[in-house]
Amino acid sequence: MLRFIVCSIITFSAAFSQAHAQNVNATIQVITKQSWNNKPPYVVLLKYGTFDYHPLLRDTIKPRRVGHFYHFDIPLSDSLQYFDLVSPDPNEVPIVSKGLIEPGDQITVGIDSAAYSFTGKGAEKILVQRKVDQIKAVGDSGWPQDTSALTNFFEVRNQLTCDQLAYLKTMRSNLSRTAFQVLQANTFYANISLQLTQIWRFHAYGKLSELPSEDKLQQQCGISVDTTSLFYSDVYPGFVYAKSRVNNAYWVGDTFDWGQCLTDINNRYQGELKEKILAFIIYRDRQNASIVNGIPVGLASGFSNIDFKGIVTRAGQKKKGALVQDFTLKNGDNLPVSLSKFSGKVVVLDFWFTGCSACKGLKPKMDSIQQELKNLPVEFLSISIDKSLNQWRTSVKSGKYSSAEQVNLYTAGQGDKHPIVSFFEVTAYPTLIVIDKSRKLLDFPVDPRNDNGKSIINIIREAAAL
Repeated sequence: MLRFIVCSIITFSAAFSQAHAQNVNATIQVITKQSWNNKPPYVVLLKYGTFDYHPLLRDTIKPRRVGHFYHFDIPLSDSLQYFDLVSPDPNEVPIVSKGLIEPGDQITVGIDSAAYSFTGKGAEKILVQRKVDQIKAVGDSGWPQDTSALTNFFEVRNQLTCDQLAYLKTMRSNLSRTAFQVLQANTFYANISLQLTQIWRFHAYGKLSELPSEDKLQQQCGISVDTTSLFYSDVYPGFVYAKSRVNNAYWVGDTFDWGQCLTDINNRYQGELKEKILAFIIYRDRQNASIVNGIPVGLASGFSNIDFKGIVTRAGQKKKGALVQDFTLKNGDNLPVSLSKFSGKVVVLDFWFTGCSACKGLKPKMDSIQQELKNLPVEFLSISIDKSLNQWRTSVKSGKYSSAEQVNLYTAGQGDKHPIVSFFEVTAYPTLIVIDKSRKLLDFPVDPRNDNGKSIINIIREAAAL
């Protein structure tokens, strides 16, 4: 809750557009008497929802200020998209998280110290989603603690899902056909995905009398999920992935079976939905060598969607042994440092940002690893995505995130939009990447906090010996 705000009004409006039309203008207008500490809210427009953290598939929209008005110009690229409306206070959750927006919407969001209000055309989507989430939250009985609790957990979740879907059906007339179908699909497949994830978590496959069934749950809830909405669902690709994991459909041990995967998906799906699912599988496990190294040659050539084609193509460029593009960043003395400078040495890239608690937790482990490998030809490059130069310098000086033995580098205020961050598609922090002496991609090691550095130490020792 933003307690320092007396009252704000946020208005969304979008002109009509056909599906896949480009540059449909939507506007957001924020009216407030508060300065918001000179940090106005912002909107993150998510192109597909599924790839919400992909730096190339989301746009951060900043406002221009005119008096007490903050005005946003937002381009929509499809007939339905997801968006976040984010508070300027980093300690607050988003005002709207993965809300649906369509051409023609005129949504007014009122904010005061007690609650949010949503009115205007298109507000129904937000209100319905919040109510659906509330039904789940009220009936939530918590997470299962072991395999024996799974069956009861599934029964409770299934009933909650039926309650959510029953409410959703009562609101059908207030929503567009596409919005209703997408909300229905998201609610349904989020539950099935959660159940499959719990089975995977407890390694319970083969231990249950039956696995979660789409058909049975649809019958129990008295609904039929419209498959035409699945392209717009932000959870459906994750459901396909989770189901394949539990069914062991595309995996032989820890090895991904691309042949079986393509046979199955080609038989089940077509068009952009098929491309989206394949792109998601690759993006979801883009640091899994078994998946990335096995990407079939020419897989992306048949894709019609340029974004999904780009995800697959870029992943193929990061196979083990692929040449890493040279890059140049500034160090603490404002001097340029290029990756090519370290030719003949193993290089470890360590991506982090100020405020990242996991990055702080990794630092002692990295200190220990550096000390153990100090006599080997290896360099550790600490790369921050901080947008503030002063903040980065303060953090480096504090020694909480990196050490003086590392080469500390700054992404020039571009954050996760910097080309090197985009190239490696870094979306989680910290991220470690090992490059060999010939500047070829070697591996994405296990987080040293999870194996006490065993993985990265072995990778570096083997590469340094070559």
